[in-house]
Amino acid sequence: MMDRARLALAAALLLQLTYLQAQDPFDVPGTRVSPLARVFTAGDCADGTGKSSVCSSCTAVDVCVAGASIGSASCGTATPYCNEGEVEATCSTTPSSDCGGAAAGQPATITCASLGLLPDPVNCRYYHLCLSVGTAVQSAVYECPPGYAFSVAVLACRSTLYQSCVSVTCNASNTFVYYGSSQRYYAYCAAAATTGAAPTPHIFKCPNRAVFNMNTRSCVYTCFGQGNFVNTNDLNTYYQCYLSNGRMVSQLRRCPVGPSGATTFNQTLGYCT
Repeated sequence: MMDRARLALAAALLLQLTYLQAQDPFDVPGTRVSPLARVFTAGDCADGTGKSSVCSSCTAVDVCVAGASIGSASCGTATPYCNEGEVEATCSTTPSSDCGGAAAGQPATITCASLGLLPDPVNCRYYHLCLSVGTAVQSAVYECPPGYAFSVAVLACRSTLYQSCVSVTCNASNTFVYYGSSQRYYAYCAAAATTGAAPTPHIFKCPNRAVFNMNTRSCVYTCFGQGNFVNTNDLNTYYQCYLSNGRMVSQLRRCPVGPSGATTFNQTLGYCT
């Protein structure tokens, strides 16, 4: 059962979705949608459509003659991604939707690593709501209206007349990249599960008062005084700020497990309850 702090946070996030976002004439809330999985399915020369070529993988083309494959060719480095067509497959610089590319109308959930609103890493018309965190917790997906894109500055859908479309570009696996010009939102480009597919971006955000540091590969929290402060990404943890050798430092701490189970940080009291 959610404790009082979690209920208050959930209520605040839902209120933000339904009311606060709509106060600006250029900002509107999105609509919740049903996510669909992005799974690659290899093309089949013998499917009866008479195609001259199909995608045998995310990065290779099968050549078809009389409904049978006569061989496969790699797309190469200049145009590494195979895209299916009605008659033939073509190699492109952009991965198809089922190989990790942006898929309009096919949003995928994300595993919630932080509380609150997160942009979709590949399609700027979508964003995600996380009311709890955990390896088994999936986001609720929201879609912006046509002509709008999600803005991390206002946490709402903003007209593309005033908001550019931002997405994550992964040029290599196992790397970190910033989300657009933001230093609070960032992504990790994980190696794709499908051989030859583009790296998969996983979106993250730093908590309030923190920015992501590429050198330390972590969120750096700015202390405004000594004490314990809420981690807005995860209420089971908190930041401890104190003076060390004449400078203010922070440590991310986890709340202990109590007799009744996990405890959460109480911002008013300054400790876990």
